[in-house]
Amino acid sequence: MNPFVALVLAAAVTALIVASSLRRAVRLTPTWIVRHRLTSDGSTYRVRVGGTTATWNPDGTARERMVFGPATGVYRRENSPDGDLIHLELTPKAGPVRHFTGPVPVYEVPQTPEGRRARRRRRLVQSLLGVPLVLGFSGSGLGWWLSEGKSHDIRTASVIGGFFVGFLVMNLAILAGFVGNSIRRTIRGSDLPKKV
Repeated sequence: MNPFVALVLAAAVTALIVASSLRRAVRLTPTWIVRHRLTSDGSTYRVRVGGTTATWNPDGTARERMVFGPATGVYRRENSPDGDLIHLELTPKAGPVRHFTGPVPVYEVPQTPEGRRARRRRRLVQSLLGVPLVLGFSGSGLGWWLSEGKSHDIRTASVIGGFFVGFLVMNLAILAGFVGNSIRRTIRGSDLPKKV
């Protein structure tokens, strides 16, 4: 197989897998649910939550911000004088029906400072999505260069391997950044003793 064709196929398969995973994950977040599905009073949105996935819990006072499956659920928006409320009726495969109710998150209201910060964070994450593919192509170029003078099969494997190594390295770096940021925010918001 031609190394260029192998690289294009590897990139296409990787992009399809990543896009499919992101699409499924995004449809269970508060941003997607509030902005795209629950746009008016009485609107509903049905979700199916697998055994290893979770959906947003609108109850702001609950300790669990996400509710895990397997279950099916229905979100419903209700306008009230005190502000819009989001209701989630979750029907697990086993056990009683669970009800969660909470206000529309403040970071989903674009006019608030939290809403502006959330929009900036979303733009940053969206801009980072293409970086792993760029590094993957760089890795494939490095694989091509390092396999100079080798057989056609070794060169093809080097190009594909370089692509996936570059792609994985960048994904791990982005994931480490997100985890580090989450840990820093948790420590800042906790009641740990401060250094004197």
